[in-house]
Amino acid sequence: MSAADVADSVSHWPYLPTLIRLALAVGCGVFVGLEREHHGKAGARTFGLAALLGCLGGLSGNGSAILSMAFLGVLVCFLNWRQLTLHQTLGLTTSTALLIVGFAGVFSGQGHNLHTGRGYYHYSCAARVETATQRLRSRIERP
Repeated sequence: MSAADVADSVSHWPYLPTLIRLALAVGCGVFVGLEREHHGKAGARTFGLAALLGCLGGLSGNGSAILSMAFLGVLVCFLNWRQLTLHQTLGLTTSTALLIVGFAGVFSGQGHNLHTGRGYYHYSCAARVETATQRLRSRIERP
């Protein structure tokens, strides 16, 4: 069996597109989670699982995608309720980021890889703006 035969058999493997979609969703979710973890927020596992949940819903069809996003929305509500009762603050940025990652996972599961990449790019731009705003606010508030 030559290398060309192996490459041809792998390219016709029926599970390869599914694995690529899962890897894209989880990989991008982990990268977003690492960036959030760097700032002391929810981490790589949380965002990776949110992206995986969205991707599995997207792979299973529109009804499952809606159900997975509804489940993620309920989890975000519980996360905010817990944050509010323990620290008297809301984690709206983390909640929004989790929902965006979930939606990008759905896009990835449905095969919209270009839209998924754009979604993560826009999230990273928004995260940089948020970081710059926080730095500016801390400089202004210093005595």
